[in-house]
Amino acid sequence: MFKISPIRMVASAAAFIVSILLLYYAPVMAMSEIKQFLPPSIALEIEPSPLLLPSSLFFAAAAFLTILLRGGKGLLTMILGLAGIIYIYALFNGGALTVYLTLTQPLEASVEATVSMHNLMYLFMASPAVMVLKGVFDFARAQRS
Repeated sequence: MFKISPIRMVASAAAFIVSILLLYYAPVMAMSEIKQFLPPSIALEIEPSPLLLPSSLFFAAAAFLTILLRGGKGLLTMILGLAGIIYIYALFNGGALTVYLTLTQPLEASVEATVSMHNLMYLFMASPAVMVLKGVFDFARAQRS
């Protein structure tokens, strides 16, 4: 079947761990640490999407398998591209970023603002979409031969 070298196993495990750290923990920590740069009279809440952890795990697992199995004749490339699209959708919270802002001085007021980031989200989705297309072409070429 497949002969998997120990180096490839270590590389794919390292990619899994680094993917989780960069794709889940870094955005969550950045969202929680942004508060320290604001004056104490402003309370800011930015909540990450509940889909961020599952989509990060899906992307990391797809990267793990892609590295471990050397691409898988296009099928894993398609799955990795789809995982990237799902992750970007979760990171941008569907394109609508909701921010809760509370002011305590000089007046007490609360504001809930939704920022539309659809165009930026679509721009970031272009690269994984091209990866899906490449996977489709590679898979079709492997099926012909």
